[in-house]
Amino acid sequence: PASRRRWRDSPTQAAMLARSALSAAVIGRRGLRTTAANPILDALLPTGPGQSSPLEEFAGTPTSAAPAAARAAGAVQTTRLANGLTVVSRDAHAAAASVALYVGAGSRHEARGEEGAAHFMGRMAFGSTESRTHFRVVRDAEAAGVYLSGGATREAIVFAGEGGRDEVADMVDFIGEAVTQPAFFPWDVKEWAHTIERDLDTLESNPDVAVSEAIHAAAYGDSTPLGHSLFARRDRLGALSPDLLRAYAARTFDASRMVIAATNADHAAVVDAATEALGGVASGHAGAAPASAYTGGEVRVAGASPLVHVALAFEGASLTGSDVAAAAVLRALLGGGEAGASRLGAAVRGEHSYALSAAAFATAYSDTGLFGVYGSALGADASALTDLLSGAVADAARVAANADDVARAKLAAKAAIFGAAETRVAGRDLLGNAALSGAGAQEPSAAAAAVDKVSAEDVKKFADRLLRSGASLAVVGDIASAPRLSSIAGRFR
Repeated sequence: PASRRRWRDSPTQAAMLARSALSAAVIGRRGLRTTAANPILDALLPTGPGQSSPLEEFAGTPTSAAPAAARAAGAVQTTRLANGLTVVSRDAHAAAASVALYVGAGSRHEARGEEGAAHFMGRMAFGSTESRTHFRVVRDAEAAGVYLSGGATREAIVFAGEGGRDEVADMVDFIGEAVTQPAFFPWDVKEWAHTIERDLDTLESNPDVAVSEAIHAAAYGDSTPLGHSLFARRDRLGALSPDLLRAYAARTFDASRMVIAATNADHAAVVDAATEALGGVASGHAGAAPASAYTGGEVRVAGASPLVHVALAFEGASLTGSDVAAAAVLRALLGGGEAGASRLGAAVRGEHSYALSAAAFATAYSDTGLFGVYGSALGADASALTDLLSGAVADAARVAANADDVARAKLAAKAAIFGAAETRVAGRDLLGNAALSGAGAQEPSAAAAAVDKVSAEDVKKFADRLLRSGASLAVVGDIASAPRLSSIAGRFR
C-alpha cells in the first residue's frame, strides 16, 4: 500500500529497518560480541533519542555458539550403556541437533510371514503409544519445537528427531516412548495400512526404487533376508496385524542391537537422556542378524515406460571390510552424474550421449555389500548402455588407472566423506550405521586418511575382486532389447 511505501521510504524508518536487519545478523552471527562496543556496528547503527544500541539491548546474548577453542567439530564419542545400547555422537557446535535411534530390526531381520513388518513399523514410528495418542504426540512435538520422523532400511528401523540443541532430551524422550510403549491399536494399524498403500502407489512408479529392489533380488535371491523387498507388499498389508507387529517388536527390539546417534549435541546430555528413556530396554534375546550370501543372478521387470533402466552389480565392500576405502575411490573414479571428469561422466557427455544417465553406486551392509553401475536410456539403446556399463567395470579391473585420475578420485572421495560428516542428518546416519554394523563410528579424518593410502593398484585389485564375485543384472522398463546376463558374463572372466 502507498502508506506502507511512504513509511518504508522515510529516512527515519529506513534506518530502523536497517537496524532491525543488521541486529538479526548480529544475533545470529558467530563470534560477534553483544556486550562490548563495536565501532563498526555503532557507525552502521546510530541510536536515536531514547533508543539503546542493539549491542546493549541484547546484552547477555552468547558471544558465539561455543568457545573459540571448541568451535571446530569435536571428536566422535561413544558410550555403551549397562544394557548394551550404544550412544555415539559428534558435536560440530551448530545450533540445530539431530538424534536418531537405529534398531537392528530392518527388513533383513524379518522371518517368513513377517515380510513388510519393518517398513510398516518405520512408517508408523511415532504413532500412538500407551501414554499418548498419535495426535497428541504430534501436538506435543510441535510444542517442544521438535520434528519427528521414522523409516526403515534393510538393516534398521530408524526413529529420528531434529530440533535445537536444548531440545535433545525431548527428542530422546519421544524416541524412547515410541520404542518402549507402542500401542498398535487396531484402528491405528488399519489407518497406517491405508497410508502405506498410498506410499506404494508412488514407490511403484519410481524406477530408481524398482531398480534397487530388482538388483537386490538378483544379487541375493528374492527369498533371502537381503534379497526380499524392503517394502510391504500390497497383498500382505492385511496380514500385518497389531499382534504380528507387537510380536516383531518384542523379538527384534533388543538393546544390544540399538544405537543412539547424534550430531551437534553434547555427548553427556545424550547419554543421560538415553539412560533415562531407554536404559530399561532388555537385551540379549534377539540373536545375530540372519546372513545373506551373495549369489548373483538376473531380474527383469517389464514396464510401460519407453526408457530402460539397467543396474549391473557385484559383491562389494561391507561396512566391516578392509576394502571400504578402495571401494570409495573406485566409485569416485567411475563417477557419473555431474562428475564430468569421471569415466562415466565423461562418457555420457561424449560418444555415449545416448545414455540419459550413468553412475557408479556402492551399498554396504554389516556383512556384505553391493558395488555396481547404473544407467538409463531409451529402450532401443539398451544393448549399447549395457556395453558402456559393463565395459567401465571390466576396464577398471584390467588396467590400473593413471596417477592423475586416481588423485582426482581420492579428492572426490574425501570431499564426499567430509561433506556427509558435516551435514546434520547424513553425518548422524554415518555414525549410527557404522556403530550398528559393528565396524564402529570413525572420525572423518581417519576415513580420509584411509583413502589417502589407496593406490592405483589397490583400486585395480578391488575391481578384479568384484569381477570374480560374479555379476548381477537388473533391467527395468522397456526390456525388449536388453541383453541377458549370460550374454555379457564372459566379459568379466
